[in-house]
Amino acid sequence: MPSTSITGLLWSSSVNASPWIVGATIKLLYDAGAYFSFRKVRPAEERR
Repeated sequence: MPSTSITGLLWSSSVNASPWIVGATIKLLYDAGAYFSFRKVRPAEERR
């Protein structure tokens, strides 16, 4: 699996926080994409 190889290389380097930074960046991009995809969707109770 390439993801475990990349994570292993990042952990073996001097910057031990890099997997956490990469993961947080990916999650931030995912959350922003979900927000912008659904920001104009209204619940059924608010529709007219």
